Amino acid sequence: MTPIIKYIFHRKGKNMLGQDDFLIESGVLKEYVGSGGRVVIPEGVTRIENYSFYGRRNVTEVIIPGSVSSIGDEVFFACDSLKWVDIPDSITDIGRSAFRGCDFFSDSNGFVIFKNVLFDYLGPGGNVVVPDEVKLIGDRAFYNIYDLENVTIPGSVKVIGKEAFWACLGLMRVTIKEGVEIIDDEAFLGCDDLTSLIIPRSIKYIGDGAFFDCNSLSDLHNESDISIIID
Repeated sequence: MTPIIKYIFHRKGKNMLGQDDFLIESGVLKEYVGSGGRVVIPEGVTRIENYSFYGRRNVTEVIIPGSVSSIGDEVFFACDSLKWVDIPDSITDIGRSAFRGCDFFSDSNGFVIFKNVLFDYLGPGGNVVVPDEVKLIGDRAFYNIYDLENVTIPGSVKVIGKEAFWACLGLMRVTIKEGVEIIDDEAFLGCDDLTSLIIPRSIKYIGDGAFFDCNSLSDLHNESDISIIID
């Protein structure tokens, strides 16, 4: 087994390389175990692994170096004191719910968008129109948000990710505009109150279980060539 490289950063005038704060293996940051505050991830890390900062309520700021290209699932989930994450342009992949609850990333309408990908929604719910700049709705972007009622997805969006609207129990109407091509696995699974759905002709793929347990769906306008399976 490859030994795990350990680092520590002490804030005494400047950050110093040492022991204990980071568990890093082959360029992958596996876990942060430090004392919190401002955290500078060391240069040379290429991926921040799933859950590596999960629940670290003492972390207030994170600086990510340009060597990092990938951030895993739920990396900063439940980091309640986190006020800022410096994300470099080198990042090409961000996992599901990586910044869940990080309201400092959201725009005035509650959307968390990075490089045309909508990763999270922190707004008030009700009637929601996804911005035209969005090309991909990320996995679990609206997961388990109870106060959504009506959602309009513009044609600029090409992919609705896995579990994107899973268990949005108050969601009643979804309008998907012409131009959207993919509705991925379990995208709307468990939306029990969903009664109205518009599927455009442009849809090329609907994933497994995309509309499972949408048992109230009575007003379906499906212009695509793909059948909708509810249960």
